[in-house]
Amino acid sequence: MDDMITNVIAAAAALIIALYLGSFAAAMFL
Repeated sequence: MDDMITNVIAAAAALIIALYLGSFAAAMFL
């Protein structure tokens, strides 16, 4: 159960980082 929660948190963190880097890259290109 603890492992599942850790995976969910890791997935959420990865998604947030991807969105942040994506918006940063878009700002640099545009």
